[in-house]
Amino acid sequence: MTERKRTESWLQALIDHSRDIVTLLDETGTIVYESPAVERLGYDQDELEGDVAFEYIHPDDRVHAAETFFRAIENPEVTPTLTYRFQHADGSWRYLETTGENHLDTTSVKGLVLNSRDVTEQVRMKEERDEILSRMTDAFLAFDEEWRFTYVNEQAEEILNRTAPEIIDEVVWDVFPEAVETRFYDDNHEAMRVQEPMTFEAHFEPFDSWFEVNVYPSSNGVSVYLRDVTERKNRETTLEALHNATRTLMQAETSAAVSEIAVRVARDVLDLPVTAIWDCEDSTVRLVARTEQHRAAYGESVPEADREAIADAFEANETVVRKLHYGDVGSEAFVPLGARGVMSFAAERLDDFDVYHAQLLAANTAAALDRAEREDERTAHQRELERQNERLEEFASVVSHDLRNPLNVAQGYLDMYRSTGKREHLTHVERAHERMANIVKDVLTLARQGRTVNETRPISGETVATDAWASVETGPATLDSSWDSIIDADASRLQQLLENLFRNALDHGRPDVTIRVGELTGVVENGGLRQKTATGGAAAGFFVEDDGPGIPEAARKTVFESGYSTAEFGTGLGLTIVRQIAEAHGWEVSLVTADDGGARFEFAGVEPVNE
Repeated sequence: MTERKRTESWLQALIDHSRDIVTLLDETGTIVYESPAVERLGYDQDELEGDVAFEYIHPDDRVHAAETFFRAIENPEVTPTLTYRFQHADGSWRYLETTGENHLDTTSVKGLVLNSRDVTEQVRMKEERDEILSRMTDAFLAFDEEWRFTYVNEQAEEILNRTAPEIIDEVVWDVFPEAVETRFYDDNHEAMRVQEPMTFEAHFEPFDSWFEVNVYPSSNGVSVYLRDVTERKNRETTLEALHNATRTLMQAETSAAVSEIAVRVARDVLDLPVTAIWDCEDSTVRLVARTEQHRAAYGESVPEADREAIADAFEANETVVRKLHYGDVGSEAFVPLGARGVMSFAAERLDDFDVYHAQLLAANTAAALDRAEREDERTAHQRELERQNERLEEFASVVSHDLRNPLNVAQGYLDMYRSTGKREHLTHVERAHERMANIVKDVLTLARQGRTVNETRPISGETVATDAWASVETGPATLDSSWDSIIDADASRLQQLLENLFRNALDHGRPDVTIRVGELTGVVENGGLRQKTATGGAAAGFFVEDDGPGIPEAARKTVFESGYSTAEFGTGLGLTIVRQIAEAHGWEVSLVTADDGGARFEFAGVEPVNE
C-alpha cells in the first residue's frame, strides 16, 4: 500500500506539473476531471467538471469531434488524435491537439482519458505560411524524403490539374509516371543527393508546357517552386523563327517578292494569317500583297474605315490598333513601313505581344524593301554599264572594221587619181567619205543616247511621221501616213526611229518605193510568227511598211543586231537604233512581211493618249 501511494503521488505530481491538459470524460462526454493545466485556458481546475465537453468546442469543429469521440468509445483499440478549437474563458478560441485513449474498462479510471496541448501558435504559423504560399504566383510543392506530396498551393493544384486531397501522401512519380526518365526526375534526385539547390527548365509532354523549376532540398524532403514559362518559351521560339525569316526577307531581290514573303511570315510564323501590305504613295492606298485569309475575311473591297486607319498610321508613322466586329475579326493593327506604306494585321484578338511581333516584322520588311530597292538600283546601274560596254564594243567594232573599209576604199581611189589624174576616181573617194560620215553619225547616236529617252509628251503620229519624212532625202519615193493617234513619247527620238526606218526602205527598195505608216490594232501569234491583225478598235501601236523586196525570213532574227546591212553604203546600225529607241519607250518591235511582200515593222504596247 505504501508503494502504491508513493506511485499515485508521483503520477499526480506529473499531472499537476505537466503543461499538457489531462481530461477524463465519461461515456456521455461529460467532464469528470481536469488537470491543473486547464488554468491555461482561463478556467479553475474544477470549474468545468460536470459540463459536457462538446459545449466548449467551436460549432464548426463540434460534429467532427463528437464523431471521433464516439468512434473511440465504440472501439477501445482506436487512439485518435484531433485538432480543434476550444473556447477560452475570455471567449476567444484556442487550438488544441488532443489524443484520447478508451479506459472505460479500467476499474480505477472508467472513462476516456484525453491528453491535450495548446497548438494555437503552431496553427497560426501554419495558416500564415499557407496564406503566403497561396498568394505566391509560382506553384509550390513540398515532398518528404520518400517523394510523397506533403503540401501543394492553389497554383500547384491548377498546374497539376489535381486537388491537394487527391495527391497529399501520394508519391509524385506514381501520380505522374511520365515524369520518370525526364529532367524533372533526374534533376530533383540529383539535388537531393548533393543537398544543393538546383534550377532548370524542361518541357512536360503530357501538359504540353514548359516549366522553370527551382529545387531546394533538405534532410527530410524537398521544396519545389514551379513556374509555367510556356508563353515565354513560345515568344522566344517565335522571335527565333522571325529572326530566321528575316534572312529570307533580306535575300529577296524585288519589292514584290519581299511583300509576298512578309505576309507569309505573318501567317506561318506569327500566326497572324489575316495580313496585307498597302502602298500609300501619292496619298492613294493600293493593295500590294495579301494572304488568302485576308481575301476571305475582307473580299475584294476594302472598308472605308480601314482605308482611313491605313492613312492615319502612314501619315503619323505610328501603329494604330483598334477593336471592331467584322466577321471573325475583332482586332486590327496597322503598322507603318516608313515611307513605303502600311502593313495590316487582323485577328479575333490581338494582344500586346502580337502587336510587338507585328512591329518587328514590319520593321524587318521595311528594311528588306529598302534593300530590294537598292538592289534594283544596283541592277539597273549594272545593266546600264553593260549597255554602255555594248555600245563601246559596237563603237570599237565600227572604228576597227566598218570605218576601215571605206577609208581603204578612199585611199585606193585617191592613189589611182594621183596615178592617172582621172577625176571619176574622186567621185568614189567622195562616196567613201559620205559613208564614213553616216557611220560616225550613227555611232554617236548609239554612244550618246543608247536606250534612254528624254522627257516625253503627247505628240501626233501624223506630225512626227511628216517631220521625219522631211528630214530624209526621199527622191521620187512616197509617204502614205494614216497614223493620226496621239501618243506619249520623246518626239526627237521617235523622229530618229522613223528616219532610220525610212532610210532603210529607201536604201533597200526601188527609188519610187511607197512607205506606209499607220495604226496597229493588235498582234497575234501564228505558228511562232507574228502576223498583223485586221484593223478596227482602239490603237495598240503603229506600223511602218514598204512595198520593197522585203527581208528574208532567215535574216529576221539578226536584222536588229549591230552591223547587219545589205546596202552597199549601209552602216548596219540603223535598225539597232530603232530597236533601242523602242525599248527605251517600253515598246516591243517585231518584223513581219507586208501584204505586198515588203518589210513591215510593228510597234506594240504604244497606248494612245486620251485627248
